[in-house]
Amino acid sequence: MHTPITKQNNINYIASLSTPPHPPSIITTGSTTGTGMDQKFHRAAGDSGASGHYFRVSDTAKLTNLKVTTDPIAVTFPNGNVIHSVQSGYLQLPTLTSKGCQVDVFRDEDLTEFSLVAIGQLCDDDCTAHYDKTKMWITDKYGTDIIQGARDPETGLYMIDTNTLMPS
Repeated sequence: MHTPITKQNNINYIASLSTPPHPPSIITTGSTTGTGMDQKFHRAAGDSGASGHYFRVSDTAKLTNLKVTTDPIAVTFPNGNVIHSVQSGYLQLPTLTSKGCQVDVFRDEDLTEFSLVAIGQLCDDDCTAHYDKTKMWITDKYGTDIIQGARDPETGLYMIDTNTLMPS
């Protein structure tokens, strides 16, 4: 199943992304048929073990202040492969601080499965995560829903449409 990402000496270890549950072409843009949303979208997993928001370059359309990083983070996979962030930016969530919205961006060929939205990073910014059998949603400190996702019936992961990560 899904193993959390942890930070150690500014290096992030990802144990869950070495064996994709689907071919990469399906993971890059998925169909939400059967999950309540019948459209194509770019997917991010709502990850309660991720140490930060990690996005693929192809999922950055809704990020603000996107820039080439001058201080890339390193991510090491269980097989020893190391990837480095190439950009940084921010989620467009106005009730959160910049710390809660900060995103590190990786090349699509490096982060091949999907982007990650770090639930812990949101909760550290006074958000609350809610889960049920088929969906998840994040509320800000005012009780407003800011992120929603549907559970993928094949993987059991809660997936978020990255094109909806913006204020309504």
